[in-house]
Amino acid sequence: MIGQTLGRYLIEAELGAGGMGAVYRARDTLLHRTVAVKVVRTDREPNLPRSQLLHEARAASAMNHPNICAIFEIGDPEGRPFIVMEYLDGRRLDAVIGGTRLPPAAVVDHGVQIADALTHAHDRGVLHRDLKGANVIVQPDGRLKVLDFGVATRFFAGAFELTQSAEPLAAGSTIAGTLACMAPEILAGDDPDPRSDVWSLGVLLYEMTTGVPPFAGRTPFDLSAAIMRSPAPPMPTGVPAPLAAVIDRCLAKDRRARYERAGDVRAALEVARVSCTEAPATAAPKKRPTKARRRIRSLAVLPLDDLSRDPEQEYFVDGMTEAIIADLAQIGSLRVTSRSSVARYKGPRPPLHEVAHTLGVDALIEGSILRDGNRVRITAQLIDGATDSHLWAGRYDRNLDDMLGLQREVAQAIAQEIQVKVTPQERARLDRKRTVHPDAHEAFLKGRHHFLKITEHDLRQAKELFDLAIATDPNFAPAYAALADSYFTMAMFGVMPPPDACPEAIRWASHALTLDPGLSEAHRVRAFVKLSYEWDWRDGEAGLRTALALSPGSAICHWNLSLCLTVLGRFDEAIASGLNARAIDPLTPHLNSDLGSVYWMARRYDEAVAQYRRAIELDRHFVMSQRELGMVLAELGRFDEAFVHLREALPLSEDTEALAYLGIAYAMAGQSEDARAVQIDLQERSRHRYVSPLHMAALAARLGALDEAFAWLERSYQERTALLMAAKVYPVLDPLRGDPRFDDLLRRMNLA
Repeated sequence: MIGQTLGRYLIEAELGAGGMGAVYRARDTLLHRTVAVKVVRTDREPNLPRSQLLHEARAASAMNHPNICAIFEIGDPEGRPFIVMEYLDGRRLDAVIGGTRLPPAAVVDHGVQIADALTHAHDRGVLHRDLKGANVIVQPDGRLKVLDFGVATRFFAGAFELTQSAEPLAAGSTIAGTLACMAPEILAGDDPDPRSDVWSLGVLLYEMTTGVPPFAGRTPFDLSAAIMRSPAPPMPTGVPAPLAAVIDRCLAKDRRARYERAGDVRAALEVARVSCTEAPATAAPKKRPTKARRRIRSLAVLPLDDLSRDPEQEYFVDGMTEAIIADLAQIGSLRVTSRSSVARYKGPRPPLHEVAHTLGVDALIEGSILRDGNRVRITAQLIDGATDSHLWAGRYDRNLDDMLGLQREVAQAIAQEIQVKVTPQERARLDRKRTVHPDAHEAFLKGRHHFLKITEHDLRQAKELFDLAIATDPNFAPAYAALADSYFTMAMFGVMPPPDACPEAIRWASHALTLDPGLSEAHRVRAFVKLSYEWDWRDGEAGLRTALALSPGSAICHWNLSLCLTVLGRFDEAIASGLNARAIDPLTPHLNSDLGSVYWMARRYDEAVAQYRRAIELDRHFVMSQRELGMVLAELGRFDEAFVHLREALPLSEDTEALAYLGIAYAMAGQSEDARAVQIDLQERSRHRYVSPLHMAALAARLGALDEAFAWLERSYQERTALLMAAKVYPVLDPLRGDPRFDDLLRRMNLA
């Protein structure tokens, strides 16, 4: 076509060719300017080129952005359709790369410009769908231009949906674009959305950083398999961690783990720019704005996203999230939201500023984890909770035999970045180097995964896994602390008799402390068993305060101290500690119910009702909230309301506590016949399962059978029933107070 004319355009030279046609340099004879003319092929599918031509032109003409090639005109003289566009004097990005690594600052600069172009397109409902180095021109002044929206697809901007009128993407094909840059969901036959373009941008960033594409294969099948299943090879040494973290997230196999918008990629790259100190190869460096960052006093570590999407690795990912939270909880000047409150944000989550507002924190840590053979890679990003802006990003790689070092490194980096005050003692604990056998750590994480489910089967499974961890690595102190906790929890939930379980809990917690005297969890478990089983109030309280000093951000340490102070009748201190626990773990019904229990024991019934209702708003199926709210309403004489909640609690519990409370409420309401029916039912059940003698004592007392009540109470004393520790303040035992036998019980429990 050289020398021919299309309309008023004189074709001067061919610039390139592809499956859809050829692109030429041409002269606009009317306006006397150089343009580029794309001539669409008509030999393959003669019925499609016109629609493809209009599709591309309409998509591109909807945009007007300095990083997007402008469209001037479309034409179709003599059945030869063409598009006239801006002529760009420069080199294709793939030629600029040419198998070499670009300086990190140039990668960031190029990436920011491409992300700007994609943001503009996405805001106007256009997906590129064929973003690659050949479709990006680097001009002499350093400005990039994205071109060729030939397979662009319309979507409802912001809704991540395709319109019903989306046209075919390419002649004779159901999947269009360039395979090497195609997102996994497209290969799987799913509809694209802006995160599919984010993947392609990640491919370009990786190629600019390393000089090679992230995925390769001898055949299209091999390449497709690599894109779908294989992680990208590790980036070379020297790549700044923040830049590597951005690329890793762009290349997450599951689109839910990627940045949702190209604008988010741009923001993350701007954060990474500060660590990429080399001047860009094609443009003068840009100055980073010197906006003062507000002080960060509270933080939530959101559940790490598993880039492998392997359900069998859930225990590992959750365990690493929990470990990072626990390490940060050692810093007294930083409030770190507990794992149980952030767990609800696993998987798809609301906008991050909403999450931060709900949790009441200044900033969020969002990240991902990839386990590949013997290597583990964690990426983490610090996000301002009010503005959603990315403040920092980092990437950390370790072998499986240094997982404790990996979690320590991530926690240290976060603490340093937010510039939180760390005392010398806290610094020493964070810097402490510990090692563990990989198999022992694996068993430990699996054990924690089962332990947190708190069912009889899972508690027994957890104990076996902690035993395995100890057998594999006898010097791994956290496994001994976890084993102690499993014994104690089984005693609390009636899985094992307290006389069998509690001495074992003390034994293993004490052994953990011989290996690691600074292990907060071991101090906590040992102290709480001393309180609830040995009734050693002084040593128990001292041990809990030691545990709290070692981990001031631990919600469970605050709550255990609150319970200790409650049973001693020191209610103002107990409420303050309970409020601290709730601030750290605001969204779990358990801690909200626990705080209601403090108000109940303190006879502050109206506050107890309000607190239990708050817990029920979080989870109406949480049995503790329903049954204890019922008891407080019974104390207030509001029996109709009380019975509603107590009956709702019955099917929610595996134990008999809710039934016992219902019987007690019947007796308080004067419905003695119903109360005795419950009493008979409980006695019958005790033949086959554990029924707390403490609750049998309370029910007998409310029915006026005091001798029977004290017989049950003595049995509770002999069995060391866990709730007996609250005898001094437990409202259900009020009918027994003033009797010399009750005073004698308190004396024997060191509570007189």
